[in-house]
Amino acid sequence: MVLSDQEIWREINKRTRHRLVFDPPLLPEQVRTSSIDLRVGYRFVKLRFGKKGTEQAVRPHIILEDLSGYEALERAYGEETVLSPGQRFVLAPGDSILAWTFEKVAMPPHLAGRVEGRSTLARLGLTIHNTAPTIHPGFGYARDGRPIGKQICLEVMNASPDATTEITPASMKSCISQLILEKMSKRPRDLYFRKGQFLP
Repeated sequence: MVLSDQEIWREINKRTRHRLVFDPPLLPEQVRTSSIDLRVGYRFVKLRFGKKGTEQAVRPHIILEDLSGYEALERAYGEETVLSPGQRFVLAPGDSILAWTFEKVAMPPHLAGRVEGRSTLARLGLTIHNTAPTIHPGFGYARDGRPIGKQICLEVMNASPDATTEITPASMKSCISQLILEKMSKRPRDLYFRKGQFLP
């Protein structure tokens, strides 16, 4: 069941141990009829698999079984950009980058989420995930049950062949993604933080 705006605020305003948490707190205009608009943070990463300064990219051979997680992939191929307040990130036609939401999210055990793009921006060619929209129950929670919050990773691509897109972090105009919340029919046996992939 998808949560409405009233149910979203009800979950946020709960005073129970396991609750829906956003840091910083959401602005009223971020909560829509059945979704939450999320802003973009200041950190961007481009994965470059070719050597800089060469006319022809050197293609590495990546064996999926050898990948030890995203952090290892970023260390090997990532090019990080961290902007200051007021600066804009320029996304050229065809560019694909990783970005993170400005808001940190903690998802309680009884809720799951889907991060999706915005229809207006999609018509301009801007997409915000390839195949990974799911936010699992327990995302942003520590092993001891504390809601510490985590930023959601966005797979941003400018699919326009012509137009350059500029993104201003932390601005309401940079709400390029929306979070849709769903109530679980039953609490899962294993929560996201117990998987060990993104422990604090």
